[in-house]
Amino acid sequence: MNDGQPVKLGGIGGVVALPEWRGRGLGTATLERAAAFMQDELQVAFGLLICGPDMVPFYRRLGWQVVEGPLTFDQPGGKVVFDEVTMVLPCAEQEWPNGEIDLCGLPW
Repeated sequence: MNDGQPVKLGGIGGVVALPEWRGRGLGTATLERAAAFMQDELQVAFGLLICGPDMVPFYRRLGWQVVEGPLTFDQPGGKVVFDEVTMVLPCAEQEWPNGEIDLCGLPW
C-alpha cells in the first residue's frame, strides 16, 4: 500500500556481484531480465527495491527512480521502518502515488 492506495509491486532483493565479476554487465543483464519479467509475466505496476545511497546511480541508469517513504514492512518482532533509499521502476502507464509505503507483510 502506498498512502492508503493498493499498488501491485514486484520486488527485487539481494542483488550483488562478487568484486572480481563486476564491470561485466551481469548485474545490468539480470536487472533488465527481472524488469521484463515483472512487466510481461507478473504485470505489476512497479518494481520496488531498497538499497544504499551508493547504488542509486547504478539503478537510476536502468530506469529506477528514488521515491519518498517512509517504507514499512513486517518482521517477526513487529513493523520495521526502513529509512535508506527506496526506488521504483515504472512497469505500466501509472504515476507513483506519493506517501507512506507499507508492504503489508514480510519483505521478499
